[in-house]
Amino acid sequence: MYLLRKIFFLIVWTYFILINSLGVVEMVNDKRLAEMNGIIKEMHQISKNCSSNLYSSIAERRRTPEKVFFYICYAGGATGIYIGMKVYRHKTSKPGFIYNVPMYIG
Repeated sequence: MYLLRKIFFLIVWTYFILINSLGVVEMVNDKRLAEMNGIIKEMHQISKNCSSNLYSSIAERRRTPEKVFFYICYAGGATGIYIGMKVYRHKTSKPGFIYNVPMYIG
């Protein structure tokens, strides 16, 4: 019985560590893509007169939809999303993230 309880807690803690790590990684990835897309838009406007679109393959990378962040929160990764918000200053002006993410932590 003691061994089963120990295994259960190990599985639960591993799950929460993984889901919160996924939350932080997704926030960092989305932040990097947002910064990259901003730079690419500026570079594209500078090189607008060129006929070749050098930056199109990079610009086509899609960012993470907001609903994915909320799915991660619902799955128990709200702490990781919150850490990603505060440390990397990403999605901190969106009311949905300001109010909902801390609500799912508690």
